[in-house]
Amino acid sequence: MPSHAAAAALGRSGRLMTLDGKPTLFLGIDAQQLVADTSINYIEVLDKIAAHRMNKVRIWIDCYWDPNYLHPWVRTNGKYNLDQWNQTYWNRMKELAVQANARGIILEVSIFDAYPGQPSWWARSTGHAWNKAFNVNGVFSTNSQGTFFPQFMDLNHAELSTSGKTLKDYQQALVDKALLELGGYSNVYFEIMNEFPGVFGQTNCGGVNCIDLAHAWQTHWINYIKARSPRLVAAHVHQDSGAHTIGLQYFWDNP
Repeated sequence: MPSHAAAAALGRSGRLMTLDGKPTLFLGIDAQQLVADTSINYIEVLDKIAAHRMNKVRIWIDCYWDPNYLHPWVRTNGKYNLDQWNQTYWNRMKELAVQANARGIILEVSIFDAYPGQPSWWARSTGHAWNKAFNVNGVFSTNSQGTFFPQFMDLNHAELSTSGKTLKDYQQALVDKALLELGGYSNVYFEIMNEFPGVFGQTNCGGVNCIDLAHAWQTHWINYIKARSPRLVAAHVHQDSGAHTIGLQYFWDNP
């Protein structure tokens, strides 16, 4: 793909992804912190991608592991406010989408990456916004295993924040914000969650496959986005390692 060519609309034909109606191989890089890390000159990165005839870059919305990064929510004195967006972050995100679009580069945006099944979910020093130890909203609590799985994927999780919001409310707010800020760009598509469902080293969760406990959550957000934005949505099905077809049966007939 030539440098600085306007990106055409993403689409699909059967099981093939298309660009400007033509089946296209998407080749690029995973640069999770491209928006979050302000020390990165993303213009130089995009120019190098285009110069090597690559056409895709993948980023994460919340790069939780570095407190010095920009984050989607306001963060003060080491704690996030899930009720307040960091618009500086979102402006940088939109500018990345604009610049990628100008170079014919597709942007894959991974919305959730909480890794709720990690034993370190509660103790992680950098802190997850979804953990009440690291937010000002008083939610959410660890379980007896020291994790937040399968609670993170429970659409009916009843715990309330100090402002009366549920986990689903906050998850929907993040999805809605991503759609609001990026929904107008034809070169953007969303991935629901990185390495779904984020239960490291496990496939068995209480006698059932971990994805069997969580697939309805991912399907809900797939359908939610597709009902509001005519674009592709990607879903991981393989957990974090091992057989990369675990849970595929829940998604293979979804267009």
